[in-house]
Amino acid sequence: MFSIKSSVILGIVTIIFAGLAWTQTVGLPEQSSLFPRVILGSMGVVGVLMLIDGIRGGKQSSSEDTGLSRSVFVFQIVIPGLIMLFGYFLLTMVGFFVTSFIIIIILYLYQIYRMNEKRPTARDLIRGAILAASVTLAAYLMFSVVLGLPTPSGRFL
Repeated sequence: MFSIKSSVILGIVTIIFAGLAWTQTVGLPEQSSLFPRVILGSMGVVGVLMLIDGIRGGKQSSSEDTGLSRSVFVFQIVIPGLIMLFGYFLLTMVGFFVTSFIIIIILYLYQIYRMNEKRPTARDLIRGAILAASVTLAAYLMFSVVLGLPTPSGRFL
């Protein structure tokens, strides 16, 4: 029976996402589109490498399940995809910095959940908020203060 590895599926999804997101940078000024294009180009390269690794077989133990199970599909494709869609819609509503803060917290808590296989604690939420605030502040300082680049604004903020 033919089984598709999760790295092949995730590689294809990453390539498609990077390509579709790249089309959104076409109308931007050259200075503003440079950073997103570098990130999206890097995502595309990572997607291609994941695809190649999945096709070649990579280094796996013989006991490891190489197929695309329901659990892998839900936890590695569906949930991250829904988080990305939520981030897109949140970006259009409240702008880049608020979206960055919220998405970083969500991803941090999701990673804690996946690693420990238990619900994150209040302490994890506080750590996530500190991390999100630090990264968002760094992004604000880099893009708005140092480079003077505009960031996406939402309808409400």
